Amino acid sequence: MNVSSLRSTRRACLVAAIAFCASALAATEVDRGMRFDSPGVLDLAASAPAAADRRAETVLLTPADVDAIRVAPIVGADALPLPVAADVFHCAPANRSCLDAGERQALAAGAAARAGELLGVRPAQGATVEFVDWNRPPTAAADGDGETHRYLGRLPGSGYHRVEVEFAHDAPGSFLVNPANGKIAFVHNAADLVAPAPDGRHLVEFNADDAMRPLRVAALDETGPRLVLSCQFGGDHSALAFKGWHDAASFDLLLTPDRNAASVTVPLRIARIGDAWQLRIAETARTVSAQFRCAMR
Repeated sequence: MNVSSLRSTRRACLVAAIAFCASALAATEVDRGMRFDSPGVLDLAASAPAAADRRAETVLLTPADVDAIRVAPIVGADALPLPVAADVFHCAPANRSCLDAGERQALAAGAAARAGELLGVRPAQGATVEFVDWNRPPTAAADGDGETHRYLGRLPGSGYHRVEVEFAHDAPGSFLVNPANGKIAFVHNAADLVAPAPDGRHLVEFNADDAMRPLRVAALDETGPRLVLSCQFGGDHSALAFKGWHDAASFDLLLTPDRNAASVTVPLRIARIGDAWQLRIAETARTVSAQFRCAMR
């Protein structure tokens, strides 16, 4: 069966929701559906910085904001801002029957459907986005591998569909699918910090232990997802702590430029002003401000 015929079979499976479709797909050597590295997917977990059009303006924080950021709790230390499937469905992590029941309830809204190993999300326009569960057993020459997908419903505010992918050898990720046009972003949730804005219209993604890897902000609006800001903050020994969204248009960070001198920290606020962004820093951070690079798309 070629890929074109396979995709026709998948579409028929979703429309008919016939149980034997799953075994028909499993018996075929198939492509693995939508993945984080598929063409057209905005991979917010990518390691390379994105090309930028213009640098964000740097301005000073007020002393009151500096103090507030320092004392604010670290977000993500106890619970993920973007909860995983077990938390969304109030299940124990290994309770597959509970997770399956949660997905069935989410699917009942009718915007997505499952036929065995195939999960399809239908945008208002364009083709159904297809996710395929697969498993490769271990052999004497290679470790096993696999991916399992689960539909979690729609994100508050943006209404984007969310499909969580569980990797055999990595922390889970999530695909965020625009309900109107089917455009997709991928975030590596749990390995990275992923935090939607209070209104759900933007999302920040970064790795708290690797400040050399870009922090990215994506717009989850009607035309998105699209990258609107990319930032980098210093050297190999620096670390970032997320202090939460201050409001729907700004979020706070605490940068430790050198973990060997952890008492030296730099409060930061990244704020959207219309279509532009500002990097707001403390007066005392002027001497290290060259380490901060935020560029707009």
